[in-house]
Amino acid sequence: MEQLPMIGVTLVQDFLSSPSPFFQVHCGIGDPVVKHDRSQVNVCVDSAKRRDWFSDSMGRELKVSSPGEYETLVKGLLSKPLFLEVTLERFTAPACESYTKTTKAEMFVTVNTAHPVIKSQLLRVLDEGRTLISTGRKFALKISFNSVLKDWYRDFLSADEGLLSCLNTLAFAENASIVVGNTSEFFEPYGCDPSLLCCIICCLPCCLLTCPCYRIHRYMTTTDRKLKVQGEILYLDWVDGVPQSQRNFNFVMNREVRRSGVTITEGNMV
Repeated sequence: MEQLPMIGVTLVQDFLSSPSPFFQVHCGIGDPVVKHDRSQVNVCVDSAKRRDWFSDSMGRELKVSSPGEYETLVKGLLSKPLFLEVTLERFTAPACESYTKTTKAEMFVTVNTAHPVIKSQLLRVLDEGRTLISTGRKFALKISFNSVLKDWYRDFLSADEGLLSCLNTLAFAENASIVVGNTSEFFEPYGCDPSLLCCIICCLPCCLLTCPCYRIHRYMTTTDRKLKVQGEILYLDWVDGVPQSQRNFNFVMNREVRRSGVTITEGNMV
């Protein structure tokens, strides 16, 4: 894994046309079929849109029931690249303009879990999980790359949009996370994530009744931890089985990436 960046992102179409050596892609009528070597990579793709592509995926929730299973899982996570998906969306309102611009991208994410920067962060929660499962405590450790990917996607076009673009730009990322534990993950709408505020307000009467009960019960019975992994993000291409990393994502935009999986739409401001 020494040739891989900390976190590599690849547009879906680039992956299908030039996959890494870990994968075999079969394209025909309907959805692609992607096979992978389980001894070389951990695939955790589980969205409704991509689940059928990766029939051998481990899924996002990696459940264990004994200390032995936990140790085997942790060893596998830290010794092989982690392959995820991410859906990114970016909204910006150009200065002195009466419209908003939306940029969307669907990508696959390759995480070099053996990189010292990434590994040290993972061990902070995985070491705690080792203690929790040995005591029989219910636990769910969420390891998320959504935050770092969202920040990267929000900022990478800012240089072309002016110095004030960061003040009127929002970005969102989803699906780029895994949950390690012996129970289901925490129900995010009952958390304190500002991005879910609209959903909470729409369901306010129900949330006022059920949220406190859920959170109290969860606190009493389960240990929840959430790690927001940080690291350098590079665009990752594969040429003849060799990873080629690029620091600047703009070169992808200049290569007609709208056709390759990034879409840009414009609409009137509300």
